[in-house]
Amino acid sequence: MEFNKIIETPFCEGKILGIPEYLNSISSLYMCYIGYKGLTRYTEIYIDIYKIYSLLIICGISSFLFHYTMFFGWKMFDEITMILTLWHGIFILKKMSYNRTKIKFIKYTTYLHIFNSSFIVLNFFKGWSEYFAVLFGLEISTLIYDYYLLVQQYKDKNLDGFYGLVLMGISASTWIITENFCNEYLIFGHAVWHIGMANGLNNFINYIIKLINKEDQFETWDIV
Repeated sequence: MEFNKIIETPFCEGKILGIPEYLNSISSLYMCYIGYKGLTRYTEIYIDIYKIYSLLIICGISSFLFHYTMFFGWKMFDEITMILTLWHGIFILKKMSYNRTKIKFIKYTTYLHIFNSSFIVLNFFKGWSEYFAVLFGLEISTLIYDYYLLVQQYKDKNLDGFYGLVLMGISASTWIITENFCNEYLIFGHAVWHIGMANGLNNFINYIIKLINKEDQFETWDIV
């Protein structure tokens, strides 16, 4: 399919108001703000965290261009960077959860790599791309279990991780509800998803950074 082929919008705002989707486009840039803020607020930053914040900026830009144009090419950029961000985030969680059990780490990260590699490839096929939101939502839901494993080992004293999951859950639910009951009063649903997911992810990253900073619990992580 051609890069600049305009696809039919699946979003409530586009269905009601047409293209460009201004709310969805502008709210996408909030992801860039969170990514930039994350990259610049520390004098030193762990390379794994650096990658997530960098991907978030790229995701925000590609999402803006997708919602503004509805080009197939920008749709792929948007969705693939979403997959890469989540993929890398879950990898970090596995690295922390199984830092003392190498066999389990290799086992579960192998499953993770196979799933996400297949996810990216299949997303280019029309029949599969229609299920992107479902598959992405299922993978996000695995964060709950990963968070549970971490809390069993390392308490979430400030509840940053918990609040992050709640924010992501609320924003995802808002998107689902507003798309299914789409009308002129519910065109904001996907914009809420952009802002809520960015904030939720940022909260979750704060929890991860606090755990990594406990030098007595983790080996040295590479720093930029």
